[in-house]
Amino acid sequence: MTGSEHRGDPTDEDLAAEERELLIDRFDNDVPYALGTAVVDATRAKGLIVTVDVRRGAQQVFHVAFPGTTADNDAWVERKVAVVRRFEESSYRVGCSLRRFGGTIESIFLLDSAVFGAHGGHEIEPAIGNPRFGNPPTSADARGLSADFSMV
Repeated sequence: MTGSEHRGDPTDEDLAAEERELLIDRFDNDVPYALGTAVVDATRAKGLIVTVDVRRGAQQVFHVAFPGTTADNDAWVERKVAVVRRFEESSYRVGCSLRRFGGTIESIFLLDSAVFGAHGGHEIEPAIGNPRFGNPPTSADARGLSADFSMV
């Protein structure tokens, strides 16, 4: 069973192609601000309730929590960031791999799912010239960037 046949996940090849397409040449503090602002504007225009969190390495550079979100959204972001830091891959990509193997972060890696969230999301990962990209709108995270678009 390929990833695209499993719960609609893209294949590793599809993810790799998207990652190559989304390379970011520069990632100073202006880029997370521009990205975060664009996400805020786009989601607000659609009437969505989200938390947007953009990081540059370990530094949180941009964070907005819409009315209607809670501290649980922030905890969700932290769980996804923990996966990125641990595996140096987007939480979406890790989640797709786990589903392909038929396991969970707990069963395969013996990691606590209350700390590590390998779930779907819209990942953008510009880290040391190696961006990562995934799909459905839930959250984005990266070694160099983390943006959570968690829908409430």
